[in-house]
Amino acid sequence: MLPQRGVYLSKRDLKIHKAIESYREGRMCLDLAAQMVGVSRRTMERKVKAHRENGVLGLVHGNIGKTPANAKTVSTKNWYIEIYSSKYFDFNFLHAFERIRENEVPPEPVSYSTFVAWLRNKGLGKKKKRRASKARLAREREANMGIMVQMDGSPHQYNGKDKWTLLHMIDDATSTLLESRFYPSETTLACLECLKSLVLTHGVPHFILTDCAGWADKIGKRSSFSQFKRACEQLGIELITTPNPECKGRVERSFRTAQDRLQPEFRLHGIKTLKDGNRYLEQVFKREWNQKYTVSAKDSTTRFRAIPGDVLIEEVFSLQYERIVNRNHTVSFENQSYLLVEPPQNLYKRMITVIKSPSGEITMKYQGQKLASRLMPKYKRNYRTAV
Repeated sequence: MLPQRGVYLSKRDLKIHKAIESYREGRMCLDLAAQMVGVSRRTMERKVKAHRENGVLGLVHGNIGKTPANAKTVSTKNWYIEIYSSKYFDFNFLHAFERIRENEVPPEPVSYSTFVAWLRNKGLGKKKKRRASKARLAREREANMGIMVQMDGSPHQYNGKDKWTLLHMIDDATSTLLESRFYPSETTLACLECLKSLVLTHGVPHFILTDCAGWADKIGKRSSFSQFKRACEQLGIELITTPNPECKGRVERSFRTAQDRLQPEFRLHGIKTLKDGNRYLEQVFKREWNQKYTVSAKDSTTRFRAIPGDVLIEEVFSLQYERIVNRNHTVSFENQSYLLVEPPQNLYKRMITVIKSPSGEITMKYQGQKLASRLMPKYKRNYRTAV
């Protein structure tokens, strides 16, 4: 319905009205009026006729005030608003729209833009916090899958209560999520386990790009031997570290997506433990990520390499330490003393390698040869007080 107290014209309609008035008053010809408005002479003739018969109302579009033929019903709108408010309130709009289409039975389908408009008009939805960006030089992706893998960890309360660390390993060429796993914290053993799964599943990459965390580089109190770097060297992987998160933007942005999506998904499915969280990552999150966010590499040839034949996998992904043999052929390790049983030669002052597996088993080697050893008992001193 048109307003009763006047007619509201758009800027274009008002321009046409002024041009028609000038034409009817004889101040310009019809061709000039059409040229000023930007329409053909035939269209201008129809506008003049409508203006002559109905006045200004002839310039107003006939559909104004009418309900569109493709308009959704009020009940449909209320259903979408209700299901989002009650069940998907902590999902972002796209995530909620996908889950509603997959898991719910709406009264009628709507477009994503309509869904977002309804929720925004109600003041619903998560508010994004964006920091001011800086101009940076873009780095081109690697040409082949398997050349470079970006690795990082992100601590967050993914289950809404406990702080877990999510480790991601993403291929630089295709953004494929190769490994995704929760751990209590970003320890050396956690990083070694994640690398082991990558190597056994996909192969050995040429480079790993990560940050300058203590397990990856020499920083402060953690300037001792790096287990992760040593494992990479034994596998022939070059470890590249950077202090700038922007240099490994693909893995950094993956955590923004993971934190935004996983926490509401865990609430919806009642996931509270690390075991259930890792099961969801393997069965759902990785599959959905690789379907939605990956791109095609410039060259389809995969550059992952086979594990070198002389590498013992279980030893590479164990913790390795160097110790000097004492005069009595004992070795001190973790406040314990181990006796070398029947050493092949005099090993006094020689450097041997102590290998501690993730299960805690201790193995000792000298120049690649395994040494038999046994744990020495500890004797408690008896202190006597003088009388």
